[in-house]
Amino acid sequence: ELLHDGEILFSRWDASGLVTVHKKLGSINLRVNGKVEASSEGDMLTQILTSHLPLVVHSAPRDVLVIGFGSGATTAAALKHDVASVDCVEISPAVIEASGYFAEQLGHPRRDARLRLTVGDARTHVRFADRTYDAIIAQPSNLWISGNGTLFTRDHFELCRSRLRPGGLMCQWLHGYRLPSDDFRSVVATFQSV
Repeated sequence: ELLHDGEILFSRWDASGLVTVHKKLGSINLRVNGKVEASSEGDMLTQILTSHLPLVVHSAPRDVLVIGFGSGATTAAALKHDVASVDCVEISPAVIEASGYFAEQLGHPRRDARLRLTVGDARTHVRFADRTYDAIIAQPSNLWISGNGTLFTRDHFELCRSRLRPGGLMCQWLHGYRLPSDDFRSVVATFQSV
């Protein structure tokens, strides 16, 4: 099915699975194990807005953590602000490599000297980080993807809160599709309680 869904521009296996980039009707999308994680059109607005919301609301954000690189859109949006640094943690080296297909559209965020892009587990990074942040922006994949559920738990939200400076903000993306409404409400209630 993947072979017939547009032109495959990139294909790599890593510990996260098969990472591909497809081009179809002028749109480019990044997929992990066949599931679209980022695109040059539809998803792009959400990816960008997830950064702009907390950084516009915060009075003076200086240091930012982005959980998940994907196409690089969320990180690129954070770098549009007058921030001193953006740390980004992405678990998949192949996703970082594939993000190059979005670089020109996004203004080459990986070239920005303020960016520290780390390949690793976001929970581990947050637990052992030696710094705090004015904003944490989390746009991991869907809750139902294997391994991602821990990024939507009380424990993780508490870890993130411990890395926020006074007045710091966290913006957490959560999908509303293919997620039972009780599960959606549970994650929102857990996030709000922390």
